[in-house]
Amino acid sequence: MIIGLIGLMSSGKSTAGRYLRTKGFSVIDLDVLGHKVYEKGSKQYDEIIAIWGNEVLDKNLEVNRSELSRIVFKDENSYLERLQLIVWPKLEELLKSTLNKLNKEEIIFIEGAQIVKSGFNKYCDKLWCIVSSIENIKSRVESNNYPDFLDRLKIQIEDYAQLNNIDEFIYNDSTKQELNNNVQFLLERIRKEF
Repeated sequence: MIIGLIGLMSSGKSTAGRYLRTKGFSVIDLDVLGHKVYEKGSKQYDEIIAIWGNEVLDKNLEVNRSELSRIVFKDENSYLERLQLIVWPKLEELLKSTLNKLNKEEIIFIEGAQIVKSGFNKYCDKLWCIVSSIENIKSRVESNNYPDFLDRLKIQIEDYAQLNNIDEFIYNDSTKQELNNNVQFLLERIRKEF
């Protein structure tokens, strides 16, 4: 069984993913996997530089993802869509490869904010959505210093407003322990299905 963990930025997906790892589950973090797509020398790297120039590179000539996201989220969707067309096909290739390596595991989790929008939900048997209030998300984001927070959040909220077929909602407006308890409750329910 493959379960997608989705939710707005800073809703608690990574926290839930870390908890699941402590319980021995494999969690594929699409953000971490995505770092490979941007590596210097890749076709995607060259395409990104061709469009956005050297301004998106850091001192080591690697793609500075926070600078790139600042640019693409400021533009009303066309830059973001162009970036997704560059990144998502390679990311899907990496995801399929990783899933093939883990195919003997009973339960695998995929963590990512854009699982549905990218179409990667076709690999998921179930979707769990981490939900948190905008106030809590904002307080978590401010501590991480995302300069493009409002632009990102606006786009994500618009995307999530159209979601359906969510199997479980996990509320994360309390403590980390409460989130872990909620995830554990769902794990116990899923284990009964096997």
